[in-house]
Amino acid sequence: MKVLLDSGTVSLADNNNTVSKDITGNIDFKDKKPGAHILKLTFSDLNKNTTVESYLTVNRGNRNERQNFILLNSDSVPAYNSYVAAGQEFRLLYNNMKTNKLFVRYYNRVFPVAVPPYSVSNEKPIDLRADSSFTVSLTEGSTAMLNFTNKGIYHFQADTNQKDGFTLFRFDDDFPEITNTSQMLYPIRYLSTKNEYADLVSLKNDKEAIDKFWIENAGNAERAKQMIKKYYNRVKDANRFFTSYCEGWKTDRGLIYIIYGPPNVVYKGRDAEDWVYGEDKNMLSINFTFRKLDNPFTDNDYSLTRSPAYKDGWYIAVDNWRR
Repeated sequence: MKVLLDSGTVSLADNNNTVSKDITGNIDFKDKKPGAHILKLTFSDLNKNTTVESYLTVNRGNRNERQNFILLNSDSVPAYNSYVAAGQEFRLLYNNMKTNKLFVRYYNRVFPVAVPPYSVSNEKPIDLRADSSFTVSLTEGSTAMLNFTNKGIYHFQADTNQKDGFTLFRFDDDFPEITNTSQMLYPIRYLSTKNEYADLVSLKNDKEAIDKFWIENAGNAERAKQMIKKYYNRVKDANRFFTSYCEGWKTDRGLIYIIYGPPNVVYKGRDAEDWVYGEDKNMLSINFTFRKLDNPFTDNDYSLTRSPAYKDGWYIAVDNWRR
């Protein structure tokens, strides 16, 4: 049963003419009941007369849960992501003034890419044994000023007896952007056969391998440029929207988004997402279901419900790219 616990409205003025910017504000809610709640957000642009909706899960289960932490840039502005660049200074704010230190588990992991949607295989659980650990001290205001140089997963905890905590990720320095040839080579795996990909990575020059693949499939350099722009824009978007414990393009949702593009319809629940390509409730449409997984590192980890029935459609979608 859905029960409205509280509601409110806040107005934000955009007085900055900068094209790329974040507009920040805050709004208080009176609900103090424990447990998970759904927060429905409606954003309205009064100038453009447009409205979009978004949903967030608010978890008030315990003080160790990730939502009790806030990542701030060096200028104390909230950072709306869970990854940092090499040498980037940031502050971590924890919602408990009595805590004077946090425990950090470090994981040096390289995760494989997602397998095709028709490939039914057993999912391997993440190895939660840390490669190393250390502590950070919290100063006045329960904050810590930090920067990380090594790539990997950093899991902050106030209580090591629980798995809950806040996780930061160190990917490539320009993440989520795709800015060099080594970053461009790996996502080609989704469009290539196993042997074809092995031949590409065996080439000493990444640029040579990338040019070889795209020009051979596009037919000419100009067409290849168009395909490259479209494909890697999707890789970048997948990093922005679907990053969990690994880069967004490696995830199941990233895989489907890159090959099929944005879905026509999305049904989002507390524990699952359904993506529809084509008309809703049309038998000829393609439907993908993603189940939300319990992951101590992220609340954005979803697993595709795979089926051999996707095989023909997958090969058609990949062939469309290669043509």
